[in-house]
Amino acid sequence: MAKHSHRVIPLFPLGINVLPGELIPLHIFENRYRKLLAYCLHLREQGFAPEFGVLLSNGKTMKERGCVVSVVEILRQYEDGRSDIVVQGKRLFELIHVLPDEEFPRAHVEEISERENCPTDEQYAEMFALVVEFLESVGIAEPLPDSATRSAFELASACRLDVFERQELLVQPDEVSRLDVLKSMVAFRVAVVDRNGPESVDEIYCD
Repeated sequence: MAKHSHRVIPLFPLGINVLPGELIPLHIFENRYRKLLAYCLHLREQGFAPEFGVLLSNGKTMKERGCVVSVVEILRQYEDGRSDIVVQGKRLFELIHVLPDEEFPRAHVEEISERENCPTDEQYAEMFALVVEFLESVGIAEPLPDSATRSAFELASACRLDVFERQELLVQPDEVSRLDVLKSMVAFRVAVVDRNGPESVDEIYCD
């Protein structure tokens, strides 16, 4: 795996992780993250991307692999300073170290450039069919990715994986590895539902 682009970015540790391409709503209420959002919006006014990094955190420790997200919409700004926003996952990064707190968390990170190892159209088609089989078997009315999608992350986003499974996808070195891991995750779900019925879906989702 090639790595590049050392930079300092605002950091937002969360109890969820974000996949590249995924749209995620966030409610901003803590003062330091209000300042982080204000900084990002200032960047946008200056013609720069309003980006920050999201890392999975349990409140004490953080994972080292995360996703740079961009603010794509401000849904609502409250009088008390809170905001509802939508962000979209953009690029993977590796945490190098967290900088001393100032107004909001920042970190020195290394953005990830994956090695070129692309699945075939047949592999994507097989994965798409498996995702559809699972979602239909449990009656989940998710908007399905387009059948022509060429993104394991997009397919994964439809499957409601738990945060640990999503993290496992984030750390894969390339798209082929990611698709293989996702296939195992979804095939396990299909097998559980086939054996125990659609109601067993509640036992599968543990996030």
